[in-house]
Amino acid sequence: MRASWRQILVSGFGGLVLVVVVLQSRDIGLANMYGDYIVEHSGLWAIRFLLISLLMTPLNTLLGWRWAIGLRKTAGLWAFGFALLHFVRYLSGVIKVIDLQLFRQDYVVLGLVALGILTAMALTSHRFAMKRMGKRWKQLHRLVYAVGIVMMVHALVAYANTKRAFMGDQRVTVEVLIYLVVLAMLLMVRVRFIREAVGQIRGQLKMGDAPATPHS
Repeated sequence: MRASWRQILVSGFGGLVLVVVVLQSRDIGLANMYGDYIVEHSGLWAIRFLLISLLMTPLNTLLGWRWAIGLRKTAGLWAFGFALLHFVRYLSGVIKVIDLQLFRQDYVVLGLVALGILTAMALTSHRFAMKRMGKRWKQLHRLVYAVGIVMMVHALVAYANTKRAFMGDQRVTVEVLIYLVVLAMLLMVRVRFIREAVGQIRGQLKMGDAPATPHS
């Protein structure tokens, strides 16, 4: 418990968000598929948890917080869970209106691609898969940034087709665009020369903080 309290905290937060989303959807009672509260907010929380997962490596790189690495998988699995809920809820709406033609929409194809990759990453998130797959494991999990981009483009295109967007409500669009900027910043931290520069700055700061040795 002492070693994994941060993972428990993240999981507890994810569970709390899930309960709130479900309860609020019942209170609001939105029945229209394009305005479904669970569809919209589960999709947004999938993006948010994915960004939280991606933030952990820069926290380790920039601030030296090694414990952050242990939270990547937990946050990533919650991103997958909300993405799966998003798809299942949307699918139930499609079946109700018997309009499978919606699966030909560009935003649906993008969503399925993102969910497919997230599913593969979730199924291979354990140590056995890491050892079994070798280099292929890293290649697969490096797609997480591409998944983030696909998810956000999916969200932008999907929301542009909703009634709220046609009525001029652009709050979700602005939010997702902000997330795109955050993702771009997280990608920049992965660039080698930026990472090395940050490492040098950290090293200089540590040397500056080190106590001076007494003269003999």
